[in-house]
Amino acid sequence: MKTSRTNPDYRPYNGHPNWQLWNVSMWIANDYGLYKHAVELLSNNSLKGAADELYELLKGQSTPDGATYSKVAIRYALRDL
Repeated sequence: MKTSRTNPDYRPYNGHPNWQLWNVSMWIANDYGLYKHAVELLSNNSLKGAADELYELLKGQSTPDGATYSKVAIRYALRDL
């Protein structure tokens, strides 16, 4: 079982629950194309709906730093936009 004690990926990072959520949030908020698309999705959908649509677009991809665009990470990122 992965826990914050056995896996550093699950430890808090820069005020976020973990590195992956922080990294995905940073890329969505700071990549202009992703940010613009995310804001548009949020203006036309609920948070869950916007996250689901963005996940379908990014499924199987990672940030340039290697964080996976998971549904959880995307939903976490969108709630602060």
